[in-house]
Amino acid sequence: MNINKNKTRLKRFVGILIMLSVVTSLSAATAGVLRLQAYVPELVEITVSSNQDVGTLNLTLKEDNLTVGHVEERANSQTGYEVELVSKNAIGTGIPSMVAEDGSNQSLEYSIYYHGNQVVFDTTGKAIVTSATTLVSSGVTKSVSISYDGTVVDLDTGYYSDTLTFSIVPK
Repeated sequence: MNINKNKTRLKRFVGILIMLSVVTSLSAATAGVLRLQAYVPELVEITVSSNQDVGTLNLTLKEDNLTVGHVEERANSQTGYEVELVSKNAIGTGIPSMVAEDGSNQSLEYSIYYHGNQVVFDTTGKAIVTSATTLVSSGVTKSVSISYDGTVVDLDTGYYSDTLTFSIVPK
């Protein structure tokens, strides 16, 4: 008889556990939490575009603030960013110039303006043209212009050039 009582009690106990389990399951289904998380990677990019007639500059004229291109700066770095400009022909002197491609050492010095400000190069041919502490994730476009006076020198016939390289880095 004790065995039957124990079996009966065990059956009741198991039954109560099953009912509690069903009630607990029903309670858990009435609420839930979903955590959304995302990561935004660092964006630092630069786009350089030239005006259509940049390849046909007339070095026998005098030009003041002739727009030769545009630069779009984009960065979402919380610490800001810098834009560096390197003039290939300013390396060693710090003075940008259009140099004869035939190797004759003929050249014409010129000035570069970035967003209206004259660029000053160091003797490595580099200049920091933007040092920003704010985000510009939607982008900001800045003009590049040059000035030169070709009326004060006699240049030989031929092609003259300089290479300007813009780069952007987070601070």
